[in-house]
Amino acid sequence: MARVVLIKHDDEACDDRVSTWFAANGYECDWRYPYRGDRLGRVDSDVVATVLYGGPQSIPDVHEHPHLVMEAAWVLECARRDLPVLGFCQGAQVIAYAFGAASGPLDDGRCEFGYYPLRSTPVGASVIPDGLVVCQSHFHQFDIPAGAELLASSDAFPNQAFRQGESVWAFQFHPEITSVGFRRWQEIYWAPYHRPGAQTREVQDELMARFDPLQHDWFIGFLETEVRPRLGAAQHRQLASTASSS
Repeated sequence: MARVVLIKHDDEACDDRVSTWFAANGYECDWRYPYRGDRLGRVDSDVVATVLYGGPQSIPDVHEHPHLVMEAAWVLECARRDLPVLGFCQGAQVIAYAFGAASGPLDDGRCEFGYYPLRSTPVGASVIPDGLVVCQSHFHQFDIPAGAELLASSDAFPNQAFRQGESVWAFQFHPEITSVGFRRWQEIYWAPYHRPGAQTREVQDELMARFDPLQHDWFIGFLETEVRPRLGAAQHRQLASTASSS
């Protein structure tokens, strides 16, 4: 059975939009927790995509988190095989690290926690609608790797999304998070309401009610138009590679 390797960096519930979409389309969701000691192994012929989620580990402290080095190598191998790769927040920073770009906080410690509008670049406008309001929870950002295309920015963080090649996508924001998931974040111990840039809970609730349905529609459309066509091609290439080497 074709499987998608889903790389987690925390123990939160696995009820996000992207894994739900893959499962609904008949793919095996292979959850891995490298920070707890899970190995990723080889990119076998049944792997057709991979997803890297957010989490608390910091790329500047990669020497303290050696599993991130393993994840970066996994990203590069998936990219070499032209498999779809999606990264969100910390997962996007792992992708940037894999391709040689730095990540880290802004000098003033600013964060985005809530729902914020994006500004699409000319190349990104065909993928991310200008003004799309998205879920955010971060105070680090990534630089753009050499050869990658910047797709979107926000007022506080100039690098919000990039595409590396045709199949690797990195999003600083969280389109995969449902309103149920964000409500958990509002109650969690690390909720950064004290940081500059964070929205109040009242503002978050109002913006979530208005814009989460639009974010959902855009993200499912993205998965259908950008990811789905590459899944079949990826599976075909993987099977052909296995046959030629046997």
